[in-house]
Amino acid sequence: MAGEGDPAIVATDVDKIHYRYFNFLLKERCYSTYDDDTRCIEAIPLSESEKSILTDVLLHFNQRLYRQLKVECSPDMLKPFLSGKEIKQTFRFAVPVIEEQCIDHSKIIVFASNQEDLETLNKALDDFLLEQDLPVSHKFVSIKKEPILDTELLATFCLSQSRNVFVCAGDIIQFDDDNVGLVNAVILLKSGKLAGKGNVFYRLRAKGGIGYYAALDRVIQPPAPTCVVTTGGSLHAKILHPTRPISERKTRQSNIVSNIFDCLMTAQEENIERLIFPFVYSGAGGVDIKDCARLYASAITEFIRLVPNRFTNPRDIYFVEIDKDKAMKLVLELKALLPIRLTQLMMFPSTDAALKGEDPNHGDCTFGNTFIKYTTGDIREANVDAIVCPEYRNSDFGGIVSNSIKFAFRINYADINGQLQTGNIGISRCFWHPERKREIIIMHAAAYTWNTREEEMNKRYFKQTMDAIFGKLRNSRKMKHIETIAIPLIGITDADDVVVGKKACKVFTDTLRVCCLERTKQSPLTIHLINPCPRITAWLNELLHLP
Repeated sequence: MAGEGDPAIVATDVDKIHYRYFNFLLKERCYSTYDDDTRCIEAIPLSESEKSILTDVLLHFNQRLYRQLKVECSPDMLKPFLSGKEIKQTFRFAVPVIEEQCIDHSKIIVFASNQEDLETLNKALDDFLLEQDLPVSHKFVSIKKEPILDTELLATFCLSQSRNVFVCAGDIIQFDDDNVGLVNAVILLKSGKLAGKGNVFYRLRAKGGIGYYAALDRVIQPPAPTCVVTTGGSLHAKILHPTRPISERKTRQSNIVSNIFDCLMTAQEENIERLIFPFVYSGAGGVDIKDCARLYASAITEFIRLVPNRFTNPRDIYFVEIDKDKAMKLVLELKALLPIRLTQLMMFPSTDAALKGEDPNHGDCTFGNTFIKYTTGDIREANVDAIVCPEYRNSDFGGIVSNSIKFAFRINYADINGQLQTGNIGISRCFWHPERKREIIIMHAAAYTWNTREEEMNKRYFKQTMDAIFGKLRNSRKMKHIETIAIPLIGITDADDVVVGKKACKVFTDTLRVCCLERTKQSPLTIHLINPCPRITAWLNELLHLP
C-alpha cells in the first residue's frame, strides 16, 4: 500500500454501484475517488490510522456478496426502509442501495461482506415489501466472491457497537502492520528464557529474522506469568507472548483463558488497534478446536465486561488460521457462543421516553411474601445467593446473557449438558465469582426461545421453565438457604423484534406473578430481575404493576 498522503489504486474493475458499498464501509474516514473510465477506486490515506482503516475496509469489500431485486414501486415508497435507523444500527457491514430509479419501479442491490448479514438483511427487506404489499416482479440472487490473494474473511461476530471478532483463513504474516499486535504463545523455561514451538512461531521467527531472536533474549523473566511484548525484529507489528503454562491438565483450561485475557489487556495498555490471534493451543498445544472456541469466547466476553469502553483498543480481534477447513470448524463453534449480529446483544431500541430519562431503570413490587426488584445491569455481578441461567434447547446460539454467565463463572459445559439430559434444572456450585470470593449457585434452567407462530406453546414453555425453577427452590434441601435469586428475561436471545420482545416480557411477568403467589407458605424470597437493556426494564416496570 502507498505511504501516507500518497494516492493508491486499491480496487480495479469495480462497478460504480459497488463503489457506493465501498464508501458505506469507509464512512468518510479516508478520502477516496472513483474513475469512471478505468473503473478503479483510488484512496489517499493521510496517516497510519487511515491506512489501518483502509486495510480493514478492503478486507470486507473484497469479500462482498450481493443480491439484486426489481420492485414495482417508486423509490419514495422504499425510503422508510432504506434510510431507517434500525438498518443502520443493526448492520455494520451490510447495506441496501438503489441501483435504478424509475416512476413505476426500482432496482435494489443488497450488499454484505458475509453470508449471514446478507440473508438477514434480505429477510428484513422481504418482510418490508410484504407489509407494504409491494409486488416484486422478479428477483434473483447473485453471489459474487472477488478473488482474495492472501486472506479470506469467514465470519464476523459482534462484541459491541464498535468491537468485533473476525475469523479468517489465511497467513498471519499478512496482517503484519503498524498498530497491530500478533500473538505468539511461548514457554517460560526454568532458565528464565522464552522459547517457542509450532508453525506460527517458526513463521514469525523466519519473517522477523535475527531481531526476533534478539528481542526474545532481551526479555527479563517476569515475576509472575503474564503477557510479554517484543518488537519482533523486522516485523512492523508488536509481538505479544502469553507465558502461562498449559502442560498441566488441572490448570490447562483456566490458563488458556488467562493467556487470551492477558493478551487483550496488554493490547489495551499498548493501545494496539488490531489484535491478531493464530488458533493458539489448537496446534502444538493439542487442545480440541471445540474447547478452544469456548475458551477464546470466554476470555473475550470477560474482557468486554471489564473494559466496556467502546473507544478503548483493541478495536478489532482476529483469529487467523491457514487451514480453511479448520477455520470453518472454529466458526461453527463460535456461532453458538458469540453474537453474529448487533441485535443478539439484547439491546432493544430505546424509546423517546428512555432517551429523555423518563423510563425507570429500576423499581420493585411485592407478590405475597416474594419481593421483586427489577433493574438494568449486569446479572453476572448480582449480589445474590443464586443466578438463573437459561439453557435453550431449540437454538444453536445460547444467548449472550446465558453464555456470559457460564463464561464469568467458568462453568463446565459438559457437566451441565449431562444434568439437563435427566431433568429441567442443572446446578453449578461456584466458589469463584467475578467480583468477590463467595459461594454462589447457578441454576441452569431448560428453556425455549420464543416462536412467533406458537403463542400457546410459548406460554407452556414459560410455565414449564418457571415451575422447574420454583420447584427446585421449594423441594431441594440444597436450596433451602436461598434468600435472593437473580433471573434474566427468559425466551429471547435476539432483540430484532420489539413486538415479540414485549410479548415475551408479558408472558414472563404473568408466569412469574403466578409462581410468586403460589409460594406464600414458604420463606420470604427476593427476586432480582436483571437485564442489560433499559427498554426491557421499562416493560417489566409497566407489566408488573398491571392490576
